[in-house]
Amino acid sequence: KKILPGAENIVSCEQTSLLRKLLVKGPIEKGRHDAVREIEHFSASRIEIQNDENIPLQCDGEAEILARCDFPLVMERIPDLYNVIVPA
Repeated sequence: KKILPGAENIVSCEQTSLLRKLLVKGPIEKGRHDAVREIEHFSASRIEIQNDENIPLQCDGEAEILARCDFPLVMERIPDLYNVIVPA
C-alpha cells in the first residue's frame, strides 16, 4: 500500500463526517486519494503546527492526541538518518 505514491511526504486531512471518512477509506488505503477534496499533499523538510485545542495526530501509523501543552509542534525531516542495506 502506498499512502504517498508521489514525491510528497506529508498528507493533511481536514475534519469531515464519519460517512465521508468511510467513503474515502478505500481510495486512501490504495494510494488513490489525489482527488479526495479533504486531503492535501505537500512536501516539506520542516513543519510547525500551532493550535489552541486538542487535535488528533497520526504519524507512522501511531495515533496520538495533542494537547495545548504540546504546541508549537515542530517536525523535521532528517536526511540520511537511517542506513539501508539492500541485498545484491
